[in-house]
Amino acid sequence: MLIAVLNYICILSMHDGFNNSFDFRSLRRSIIALVSTVYVVVSGQPAIAQFSSLSVYGLGYNDRQNQSFIGNVHTVSEYFSDDVIEYLAKQKSNPEFGIQTYTEFNSDGRIIRFVQFDTKGRIITEQQQLYSDSLHLTEVSELDNYGNIIRKESFVFADSMLIQKTIRIPKLSLEEVRKYTYDRNGLLEKCTYFVGDSLRGEDLYSYDKRGRIVTVNLRSEEGLPERICRYAYHSDDNRNGNLAEYVEIFQGDKEPSHVTKYSVDGLITEDIWFNAQGIEMKSDFYEYDSLNRRIGFRMELPGKAPLIERDYFDQKGNRTGIEMTHQDGRVEYTEFILDSLNRHIGTVNWIGSEGNRKMISEVSLEMSTEWLVKSVAEKNYGPEGALSGWTQRIYHRDEVGNWIRIDEFADGIATAVRARRLTYFTQ
Repeated sequence: MLIAVLNYICILSMHDGFNNSFDFRSLRRSIIALVSTVYVVVSGQPAIAQFSSLSVYGLGYNDRQNQSFIGNVHTVSEYFSDDVIEYLAKQKSNPEFGIQTYTEFNSDGRIIRFVQFDTKGRIITEQQQLYSDSLHLTEVSELDNYGNIIRKESFVFADSMLIQKTIRIPKLSLEEVRKYTYDRNGLLEKCTYFVGDSLRGEDLYSYDKRGRIVTVNLRSEEGLPERICRYAYHSDDNRNGNLAEYVEIFQGDKEPSHVTKYSVDGLITEDIWFNAQGIEMKSDFYEYDSLNRRIGFRMELPGKAPLIERDYFDQKGNRTGIEMTHQDGRVEYTEFILDSLNRHIGTVNWIGSEGNRKMISEVSLEMSTEWLVKSVAEKNYGPEGALSGWTQRIYHRDEVGNWIRIDEFADGIATAVRARRLTYFTQ
């Protein structure tokens, strides 16, 4: 499966450490934007963005959509076996044979239960999530194989705003409370941390007259000193004042530890990390064309040659290839193959510069008319160009379109089977 790396402005919370299941919609007016790398699976069209749940909420997706299910799925039991004959034989008499995970969604598409099993079908760990009628996540519990609570997180909302988060770890007799306060405009102003009755620190947020984040003072944590994050913006004459620069500095340091710069269109152009002496330790540079498509990337490390990437597009705007020059001089080129419908149906990986390239592997996809993957085949080639091995995955789907079984082969021999049993909510 081909994975292309794109730069995306994700909606991220500063320094709160929420897990991916947290519903950030309640903080939509107080969260701030940072640059993150998003991996986009381009095995079909349109591409499926594998965002974390955090950013998915910002895009309006739910957990079920985030996992690319089709339809109103209720439960999913996933199975795996590297002994195909045994699996097929035992499945007939024992439908639970080989189960690895069980996921349950509510009717709104939120995960309410997730269970992992060992090879003998015994529970390893379980997570349960509760939601209010307004779809706010109110409780997350992690349980061990005996049903005992390992960790519980509780959330309290007022007028759709998160005002308190409580973390309990019974085995350690630990309870941490985080309290959130907002200004009159609904912007997050302070996060205060308590362990028991003891104040352990606070994060402070400030904004400009337009409600844009300007500074964040973050408490010390995990042995690190307090941090100060500053945000500067382009003038209103340039694309309505998009973020221009992000600077992070540890308390007591004269030089920043991290600086990120953005274009007037909000695209990251430079991302630089420094050590405590202010010396650059890693620098990333991005280049875009007139359509704001990334066409170049350069990573620099002290004392080493840079890593360089170049992106290529056809006249229709499709990305057709990425060339990467490594620090040791090696050149790799990934070629993307599209069909007449502009669907990505293949990838060819080469080594060597243009005019002297050798194919090392290729991936080909067979697609249905409904844009669903039917099979994926990957071939690998040796130094002389001879086929050194190949693998294949064949997808079987239910009437809704979700895959329910994947047969895996290596050099024509069945090696594994993955299966899912799905149930759906009835209308």
